[in-house]
Amino acid sequence: MRCQVKPALRHFLAMLRSEGTCSQPSTADSSIIATELRAFRQHLTEVRGLCESTCSSRLRHVQDFLFDRFRGGPVRIPSLTPLDVCRFMRRYTVGWAPCSIKEAANSLRSYFLFKASQGKLTQALIAALPRVAQ
Repeated sequence: MRCQVKPALRHFLAMLRSEGTCSQPSTADSSIIATELRAFRQHLTEVRGLCESTCSSRLRHVQDFLFDRFRGGPVRIPSLTPLDVCRFMRRYTVGWAPCSIKEAANSLRSYFLFKASQGKLTQALIAALPRVAQ
């Protein structure tokens, strides 16, 4: 049921935005995060060699995480704690199927590994992500 409702709601939101009934997402506040996501996308495609659908999915989860934690401000990985990651995942994945939770966790794990490749300490953040059984 959820897999049918979510796309319908996205379409409905797009329709409301196109009619001016609902405001467009803020681009001024999101420019810092957009820059971060562009760098991550480049890493996913050029270094990891992932296809477009996988990149889109990972970017969506990471974008949701970054907006939740940094509200469009500077992305400060050292300020994150494992508890921040646990709380986000618990709120973000309420009611999700195990395979969807695993996908979100893998997206954040991929992002934290990307940040580790840039010299950031992310081992504790990675360890805080749930491991979902097959």
